[in-house]
Amino acid sequence: MRAASLCLIALTIFIGARADGEDDQTATEINVIESALDTLKQVNAGDKQGRAALAEFERAFTKVKEELARQSAQAGKILRGPLAETDIHEVNLDIPIPSDGRVLQVDRENEQVLLSTGRKDGVKKGQLYRVYQSGKSSPDQTAWIRIIKVESRWSTATILHEYSPRAVMKHNDIIQRNDGEEPKELKASGCESK
Repeated sequence: MRAASLCLIALTIFIGARADGEDDQTATEINVIESALDTLKQVNAGDKQGRAALAEFERAFTKVKEELARQSAQAGKILRGPLAETDIHEVNLDIPIPSDGRVLQVDRENEQVLLSTGRKDGVKKGQLYRVYQSGKSSPDQTAWIRIIKVESRWSTATILHEYSPRAVMKHNDIIQRNDGEEPKELKASGCESK
């Protein structure tokens, strides 16, 4: 029984080290446990109950090693090349919102904005766009704008509703065409399309 207890303690330590993310020590821990297992086999050679407990531990430990090998192989399939050596916390998993262009300039005095898209991008007079903060993983909407002038490569829009001071519209913000219903903010303020 002493052998089974020692094996259980060794396996618990090993699994705890894996759960704590100590991957660099995995091979060393496996070697230490295998060495201790060999020693316990020699010590318990004459003890029938000890040999049975060791055999059971050895089967369980073999399953743990096989699972670790499977997980390692699976991780190798997912993470190849430079990404395989990247700390997962350094990988930006944020998905950017779809963009139909950018704000080039904001004229607050005249309540107008210059946009980076125009006729060549399918922009038409009267279209409604949302404006979102740029450079944020979770951007807030900054404004609603409506196209008033369209040129080949740029367009001008009037500011219908701004969400400042919470989110102030500025240069390089993202624009996104609104193909759905008029938003309630515009209906309430009387800015919806006629």
